[in-house]
Amino acid sequence: MEEDISIAVELGQAGFARLDRDLRVTSRTGRLSAWLAEPGQSCCETALLFGMEEDLLALQAQDSRNLTLPGIHVQEMGDGPRVNIVITWDARRGYYLVLTMADYGAGEIEALLTAERRNKQMSDERLLVETERANVQTRINAISQERARIARDLHDTLLQSMVGLMMQVRLALKLMHSNPELAFKELSATEKLALEGLDSARHALGEIRSKNFEVTTLGTSIRNALSQLRARLNIKVSLVMDPAADDLGGEIAQGLARLFEEAMRNIERHARARNLSVSLRIERRDQRVARLDIVDDGIGFNTALRPEGHFGLAGMEEQIHSLGGTLHITSVEGKGTKIEAIIPAPEH
Repeated sequence: MEEDISIAVELGQAGFARLDRDLRVTSRTGRLSAWLAEPGQSCCETALLFGMEEDLLALQAQDSRNLTLPGIHVQEMGDGPRVNIVITWDARRGYYLVLTMADYGAGEIEALLTAERRNKQMSDERLLVETERANVQTRINAISQERARIARDLHDTLLQSMVGLMMQVRLALKLMHSNPELAFKELSATEKLALEGLDSARHALGEIRSKNFEVTTLGTSIRNALSQLRARLNIKVSLVMDPAADDLGGEIAQGLARLFEEAMRNIERHARARNLSVSLRIERRDQRVARLDIVDDGIGFNTALRPEGHFGLAGMEEQIHSLGGTLHITSVEGKGTKIEAIIPAPEH
């Protein structure tokens, strides 16, 4: 076993590290462990574990639990594979073990190998092999959709927080010599922004760990989101809701609710709108559909320009297209934005 572990480390397929009970790195082995801090430093000084002291220390009281970070791309490894990181507290030895493993989609590869072995064993099982491959593709598609969902959920927490922090830090650096007092105030604001971003990220991760995005009805979700928006902004809201659309549930409600929450975040952070109009109704076209219109009188934006690394609009489109719907976003700079989402809503 030790020889196998050594080979895995040498081939760059695994990395091992130890932390003491105070979360300081005591040793690390293998290229895949290069993302951790140097020995003697706190592991939470690294970007991946920043702000997770409480979560890690909690493992000492629950030595049967692991902390897992799946499918992570580590900047220190350049173009290397994504990795799975598992952190375990060993109560008997009194230290943490940090295992970093390359993630090549082992489950899908194993399923394909199993299908191939069956094909070699019995030629009359070819139909079963094709079925197995189709099942594997279904799992791959499901994984891709789940990763896309996670990207949508996190883009307005981690990414937006990082952008805000960079802007605050740059401003403080510019003021450091010309106005040190104002620079200090900006640094204080930066710390507050970092704490808010950390809280938002933890909340988003908590939702990701839950199995389902819980929505009672679509109408309830929209009214709750509007209530939260009005509590934070001085904005006039007009809501028109078809009773049949109000009671929508299931995947349709989930999809439109996610889109609506994303739109409200964009209005709060970017639009500077004074008036907002929301309409939700059921229409009869070639089929029964749910239509959601969101119109604001904010500053608008150029829809043709989508900065690299910003996934809000793309996330909206993926969410609606995955349900067989269409999404149209029109905006004129200085004249506001209109979002129109249409999703099939068959009667059950």
